[in-house]
Amino acid sequence: MNCNEFQHWLVTRDVFSNETPEALFHIKTCAACKRLYVMDKGLEIKIQSGFTCEELPKNLVRWIDMALDQEMEQARKKKEKSL
Repeated sequence: MNCNEFQHWLVTRDVFSNETPEALFHIKTCAACKRLYVMDKGLEIKIQSGFTCEELPKNLVRWIDMALDQEMEQARKKKEKSL
């Protein structure tokens, strides 16, 4: 595998599958592609961490519902006044 083939593999690979033996051999023998691979791996980790689930506050849904209800009530009152 040469640098062009490695870069093509890096762009088109499935990030959830293992690296090919050819790609692993290439990054052992090419410092430039190894740096590129390490940066790409780091970016993938950052992207994946952005999609981690976080627990929402327990009352969030209730707070949103209450705020929507208040807005709807105010809009209804405005409409009644304008009639």
